[in-house]
Amino acid sequence: MDWPQMLLSMGAGSIASVSYFITSFWLDHYVSYNLSSVVGLVVDAVIDFMLQELVFLRRLVVQKYILIKFVMGRSIFIALSLGVFNVIEPMIRENKIKKYNVLLLRVVVNFILFVLVLYPIRKYFIYNSRRFFL
Repeated sequence: MDWPQMLLSMGAGSIASVSYFITSFWLDHYVSYNLSSVVGLVVDAVIDFMLQELVFLRRLVVQKYILIKFVMGRSIFIALSLGVFNVIEPMIRENKIKKYNVLLLRVVVNFILFVLVLYPIRKYFIYNSRRFFL
């Protein structure tokens, strides 16, 4: 395993995720939690694409097949993130758990899905040197 690349990808993803958390947290005051999550995840995806290009390709050059695979991978991640969030958040709210924190829930959901889903998609599908599927 390429540990330096994995750590750089995680760091870049973390920077992008912080943009998601900040955007969503700010928008929570103006729109619903679900809408703020969607907007935050889109901001996250744009920043993440630019940073991952630098990590895996060492340059920022938009290549159609990588962009398509990136959008597919991010779409899977966003759908899973929103799905898990939309299932867990109402359960927590209904059980009236004290000190319930939406931001912490988003961080936990995204971290788990990053490790289990997003990094493997990046490493073995999006930025794999073999051009399978696209």
